[in-house]
Amino acid sequence: AGGGQQRVSAQHSKGKLTARERLDILLDDGSFMEVDPLVEHRCRDFDMD
Repeated sequence: AGGGQQRVSAQHSKGKLTARERLDILLDDGSFMEVDPLVEHRCRDFDMD
């Protein structure tokens, strides 16, 4: 998740947190349940291929 350790390290080297790390800070423990994180959209509008 998060693009692999190489991408996580790249974010950290820029002084940034990953999206998941930001969510962990923002949300209370147990208040968020991710559903189907690997589902891809089927939208073809607005050049979203």
